[in-house]
Amino acid sequence: MLVQEILKIVRRRGMYWSHVGVMLLAAVATLVVSVIVRGTQDQGDFVSRLDVLNAGRDVLTFAGFVMAALIGAQEGAYDVQQGTFRYLVMTGRSKLGLYLVRYPAFAIAVVAGMLPAMVVAALGAFAVGQSPDPGVFTSQETAIGASDVALLVWQPVLFALVFGAIALAVGALLRSVGGAIVVALVLNLAGFNLLALLTLISDSLDRVVLPIAMGVLTGADDFGVPVAAVVVLAWLTVFVVAGAIRTTRAEY
Repeated sequence: MLVQEILKIVRRRGMYWSHVGVMLLAAVATLVVSVIVRGTQDQGDFVSRLDVLNAGRDVLTFAGFVMAALIGAQEGAYDVQQGTFRYLVMTGRSKLGLYLVRYPAFAIAVVAGMLPAMVVAALGAFAVGQSPDPGVFTSQETAIGASDVALLVWQPVLFALVFGAIALAVGALLRSVGGAIVVALVLNLAGFNLLALLTLISDSLDRVVLPIAMGVLTGADDFGVPVAAVVVLAWLTVFVVAGAIRTTRAEY
């Protein structure tokens, strides 16, 4: 059932291959901009490999979570909107099982689509990035370490999977691909960030803001990683459970 669900995502070629293409385009665009910046800098300035890698990571994070939200919203609503979910239920599979299998299938398909862009970004950073003049900066300030490469993978994947999973739940709730895409994008791009206004009431409330917790899991030091992990899992649980209730109680 998992393999079948993965194939269903991949075979929606318009959306899935747009995901792969957008990610690759984002990586290439970062490298092109880095080359342009190199050509316009004054003598003595340089764009280090670490600078290029970090820029690629941030661009891939944004592109990845937007595309994951689109795929997630479609994955959550597509079968119901097309009227095929009832036939899947008629095979004897439980509604809950049919709903939950979408999440690992979504995760595998999305991450697989991101990997080529990550490889391009990592290799491009070594090819495009410059080395400083001896004695200007220490190697620790400009060199790429294993942790930097790991973060290139971890940060885009984390944001894509979390916000994409929320979008999938929204799709299951709304049962309309178009509506789910709109709501998921608004929620992920603006809604969660508006919660940061809670910190104006008390700084301690930053622990319940999803984007802040995500930042902690990718290197920020606002509060502890265990607390951040619990916050992220709590947000995911709320949406996944809501989608499950909607799916299992609805008539098809």
